[in-house]
Amino acid sequence: MRERDTKSILARADRESGCEFVTTLQYSSPARGGWSIVRMAMQVPESYQLFVGPSACMRHIMLSSMELKIDDRISWLPIREADIVSGSYEQLILENADELLGKMDPQPRVLMIFVTCIDNLLGTDHEVFLGPLNEKYPDTRTIVCFMNPITGDGPAPPAVTIQDTIYSLTGDAEQKDRAVNFIGSNLAIERDNELIGWLGQNGIESRHISQYKTFDEFREMGKSTLNIVTSPLALYAAKQMKLRKGIDYGYFPVSYSFDEIERDAAGVCEKLGIPAPDFSKEKQKAEGKILETLKSLAGRPVSIDYAATYRPFGLARLLLEYGFRVDTIFSSECLPVEREDMNWILKNHRGVKVLQPEHFSMPGQFAGSKQHLCIGFEAAYFTGSPHVVPLAADGGHYGYAGIISMMEKMRRECGHEYDLEQLVKDSGLVV
Repeated sequence: MRERDTKSILARADRESGCEFVTTLQYSSPARGGWSIVRMAMQVPESYQLFVGPSACMRHIMLSSMELKIDDRISWLPIREADIVSGSYEQLILENADELLGKMDPQPRVLMIFVTCIDNLLGTDHEVFLGPLNEKYPDTRTIVCFMNPITGDGPAPPAVTIQDTIYSLTGDAEQKDRAVNFIGSNLAIERDNELIGWLGQNGIESRHISQYKTFDEFREMGKSTLNIVTSPLALYAAKQMKLRKGIDYGYFPVSYSFDEIERDAAGVCEKLGIPAPDFSKEKQKAEGKILETLKSLAGRPVSIDYAATYRPFGLARLLLEYGFRVDTIFSSECLPVEREDMNWILKNHRGVKVLQPEHFSMPGQFAGSKQHLCIGFEAAYFTGSPHVVPLAADGGHYGYAGIISMMEKMRRECGHEYDLEQLVKDSGLVV
């Protein structure tokens, strides 16, 4: 399940905008994918996973876990038709999870039992196995995680529910630390980020799940004062953390708009009760890097795909405003926060193509576009260019530092050629 495949999070663009996204027979390119739900959940330290489902459902997860060398933290329980018909599904999970935990030394702090679509269809009573397991193994918290693509069009698709599951494991504390959590990004925000620096100057620690080695250390995220939500996938989790743990949150997503970066930084500081920063030097540096990159590209066409960044239209607008030759935007959806940018592009740069990468008509539309600079794997696949900025879900980009990092990567990759097939494998993408 790709983390972006959810209509409840990414809204359809308005038909009158001139760019209509359609639902039809889909093509899945070999370069399509992102972090799997399993990989996201493995960020919880000292956790182990038991994946339960039909063999066909777990095949791609199994192969990708081997490629990423994380298969030592996951076991597999294949479910047959006979197990479903006989009514032994819950008991089968209980017996196998019990056997697994009984043999593990040391035992994990968390056992995540992943279930698939059939679990929803069966109406499983999870307490049949959760109750006995948590009673018998009190030092291991056993929970259920959902890998069910049939919920992808609903309010709680897997990529959203897994964020809630992950952060439900954090600790509870009435007394909060002077700290903020960055949630929603797979990678930590780069440490040279200007907002992180400003928070540090004001005595506020910045936290991200990737920095923790032990489960007890990870639980300190529940003591933070504020959740800074950097992608829409974590909004539901942030709302639940406010209800359960009393942690305030703000939706301050990755942006390529100078005005939005300034506004969001001021919003974070207002919530924390600290002075708003002056990032004029950082803004000037970012503008300088943009102009350097514009000169370096010398009119080379640029293609952007929505798996690389949650803000493909915002990034395209920034580049177009400074004179870059943005050729194509590959996007299946348009975030509500991106509507203005998309409409601006359609109005002022009619030559920019907006294409749905999963549309059945996409194969064969491009051939031999070797000079494109492609931001994202699917853009590279469809253009056929070896010049790729290998970015997924914005990486660690954020704020002016994120723009600077993007410009540096664009300049570097102009002179570098990749074997896309190998690059995709090395990146561990999972459909």
